[in-house]
Amino acid sequence: MLALPLLASLSLGANPTAKMTFTGGFWGSEPKVIGIELFLDKMPVTMSNFVDLAKSGFYDGTHIHRVVPDEFVYGGCPHSKDLTNPKTGTGGPEPGTTFPNLGVCSKTSECVIGDTLKRNAEGGIDEEQMPANAPLNLKGTISMGRASKKGKPTLPATDGMWGSLFFFNVVEHPNQNEKFPVFGKVSSRANDAANRLRHCKKKGVLVSLRISAMSHLPSLS
Repeated sequence: MLALPLLASLSLGANPTAKMTFTGGFWGSEPKVIGIELFLDKMPVTMSNFVDLAKSGFYDGTHIHRVVPDEFVYGGCPHSKDLTNPKTGTGGPEPGTTFPNLGVCSKTSECVIGDTLKRNAEGGIDEEQMPANAPLNLKGTISMGRASKKGKPTLPATDGMWGSLFFFNVVEHPNQNEKFPVFGKVSSRANDAANRLRHCKKKGVLVSLRISAMSHLPSLS
């Protein structure tokens, strides 16, 4: 499950960090906590959208809903609260909802810190222009996924909606660079986390997630 109840308004000198808790599957019955860094400095809109959803409780009760062995691990779909739901992999935020931008965009004309950004009529966000030094889809990174418009939990290359879905790269995927924006990475227990994510399915048990705390978020007040 995912939840984000705690905030700390610290300096802009560091990227925000979060704690993500895994239970089930190869993680076992005892919760395992890993640290993740969120790339406010490189992908502020994508990251701000994710933070807003997590803070609002959007991800509460969701599960990792799809695994491509030794490749990808997918989460973030609201329909995954019920893993028998055929719409799993196609969900997203409510249309027209808003969220605050927490960073400076790659184009200063797009938005500034504190701007209120609005999700579109499908609940998605506009594709963020990636900077020249955009993070790469390396092992242990977290990328924004597209919700399939065709009703299947696929990873579309050219269609679909940027909304709430995300995926972990459990190995490096250079062919996904400039296609799927990387907005974070596993920053603690990284090797253990990546190796366990590669095998997060065991006897049909799926991993549940919870984000329990965040720090280094900028204050907008």
